[in-house]
Amino acid sequence: ILLFSQYILHINDVYTHVNYIYCFFFFFQAEDGIRDAQESRGLGDVYKRQGELGHRFALDPWRNRWVPETTMRGRRQLYALNLMKETVREVYRVVAEQGIAYRASPRFHEKLPGDDGVDRGDVLAVNALMKSMSRPHNIWFALVTNSVRWLPLTTIGGDNLLKRIDTSRSEYTFQVLEQGARVYMKPDFSEPAEDRFFFPPHKIITCCAKVAGPAGGTVDFYLLTDGKHWISNEDDLGEEQLRRVKMMAHPYLYKIIKPVEDKRVFAMPDIKGYVKHKEIQTQFKCGDVIAARLRVEANGVLFVLCAKTLTWYPTVECHGDGEMRDLLMEPTGARGTLIHVEAQKLGLKDATQSVYSNPYIQVSLVDANGQVLEDHETPFPKQAKEQHLVFNHSCTLAQPYELFEADDGYAIFFEFKHYKRDKHIVSTKCYSFVGAPEIQQHHEDFARTGFQAIPLTLEIYKCEKPTDFARKSTPTRLSVKPLFMHATVSFTSYQKKSKSKK
Repeated sequence: ILLFSQYILHINDVYTHVNYIYCFFFFFQAEDGIRDAQESRGLGDVYKRQGELGHRFALDPWRNRWVPETTMRGRRQLYALNLMKETVREVYRVVAEQGIAYRASPRFHEKLPGDDGVDRGDVLAVNALMKSMSRPHNIWFALVTNSVRWLPLTTIGGDNLLKRIDTSRSEYTFQVLEQGARVYMKPDFSEPAEDRFFFPPHKIITCCAKVAGPAGGTVDFYLLTDGKHWISNEDDLGEEQLRRVKMMAHPYLYKIIKPVEDKRVFAMPDIKGYVKHKEIQTQFKCGDVIAARLRVEANGVLFVLCAKTLTWYPTVECHGDGEMRDLLMEPTGARGTLIHVEAQKLGLKDATQSVYSNPYIQVSLVDANGQVLEDHETPFPKQAKEQHLVFNHSCTLAQPYELFEADDGYAIFFEFKHYKRDKHIVSTKCYSFVGAPEIQQHHEDFARTGFQAIPLTLEIYKCEKPTDFARKSTPTRLSVKPLFMHATVSFTSYQKKSKSKK
């Protein structure tokens, strides 16, 4: 019988009198005897054994050495500390500009040799969280699923290296193929979920994050928006079981006719697919406009995927018993207008002096409360010319222009970011923004000028760190010199395709 547990072991080296801290995960073996060491295959695949003289040993997976619990003189040198009682099921995205190196234990100075680490933008499933075992002790470390590797959540200075993904946001939408799709408890094929979680053919499912499957394969695992279960693009035999559903470029617009104030978030377009979310409270007033990126009918109820929150909402009030009541929203009969933004160049007095490492501009859409609804990053500048960094990068916002008409608190921000080598952080030097009233005026000018892109010449403000997206204080100009942020904005209205006569 094998009993599984997770432990952190403290090792005191009696020969060098230097303290080391290692992370071990092992099984307890009921019978006596010695089990030969095997190559570690990941989390939990480390064994504890009993020697001839009654000494117990633990295997260090990184050094491939067996360490005795006590010395030959009977002095204890392994101290088992209970790591945690329950598995933490969370998913994080790497936000560190230069990536993060793996650690063999929850310590900053226990980096693994070589280039073993993660890059910016990678998504990781986390099995456990633990505070640092060395100074400073207030830094949290994450144990990566299916491995014995650790990553710090923040730097010593408090800057984020990993950012937790909101599991309620439907970043990926799939349709199940003919053979159906099985659900798993972890991002691998080792632990299938109960049969009631098996998805039938043609079912529409939504996921919040993607992680890579087993090394060397083409399998990717997606975390469902319930935050508990995983599904793969291919089954364990290599057969494709999911097809990506394309979002509508021009979303349908719906008008709220009954206030919606609820802490329930629909993780799936299903009347029984809701979960209670402590951090989210949806509040829509009568007259508010919702842009629907996708529409799905389930059990006679039409669900829409809100472009602002990326969560599902039923068009009628429904409950778990299947009873439908009042109408919550109705279609306006219109489709959304796309907004195209091009970040052209940024004026800086030291732009040509090569003082900025990996500079880029982050284009963000924010609401009146300062909440970032979406963001886009430009590549590094193409050239530095005449006190300007030239980017010439375009992006299309997922939120339609009609939301700017309904709420004057919306704004588009342009943040100039760069990497500081001495502090190992990404810093925001300055920013510019354009508000909803200006966007509305530019929309009128766009139609008046024959649908030509409208140039924007924006003031550059010194960053407050963090950027004041809510615009609560008066910003300060970065420089008195006539240098500005140059961009353009254009719009694309929905054009209904005419049916050609054969």
